[in-house]
Parts: sequence; C-alpha cells; structure tokens
Amino acid sequence: VDAHLDRRGRFREVMRLLNAARRDIGREEDNPNALRWRDVAFHHIDIAIEEMRRAARDLHFDHLEGY
Repeated sequence: VDAHLDRRGRFREVMRLLNAARRDIGREEDNPNALRWRDVAFHHIDIAIEEMRRAARDLHFDHLEGY
C-alpha cells in the first residue's frame, strides 16, 4: 500500500486489494486439489475483510464502505 496515502486512503486501498484478491480466486477452478487451498484462502480473506470493517466502525470510517 502506498505510504503517501493518508489513513483513509490506505484504508480504501487495503479494502480494494482484499476485494480484488477475493474476485481473483473466485474464478472457476479445474484442479480439484486446488479447491481446498482456494477455500482456505477465501476464509482468510473474509476474516481480513471483516476485521477491516470492524476497524472502519471503530475509526468512524464506516461511511467509506457505504454503510
């Protein structure tokens, strides 16, 4: 994340990157062995997104996420 962004800008960028990562791994997977790893990655990304949302509420940045 760009160090020159202010706190809100860094917050937005982290959320953008997490959502992009989730979209990227959400594509159809042909390799059945990779499905478990993808599910683990989804789980970790979802936890990170939820923690960012919690931080947004704590910092009163929740309007940045549209809620």
